[in-house]
Amino acid sequence: MEHSALEAIAQQYPDHPQTFPLLQKRAKNDPEKKLREWAKKKLGVGDWRYEISNLGK
Repeated sequence: MEHSALEAIAQQYPDHPQTFPLLQKRAKNDPEKKLREWAKKKLGVGDWRYEISNLGK
């Protein structure tokens, strides 16, 4: 998934039940390091109260 598409989903649908799991998956498993880091930051600044440390490196 492209960064711009993922960003649009996160911004337009922050309360959708699939947004948080999608960001989690990208933060853990995306092959692109930049996208993994971006997803980790989004999870950290969201209203989800998620522990970034659980995502690993």
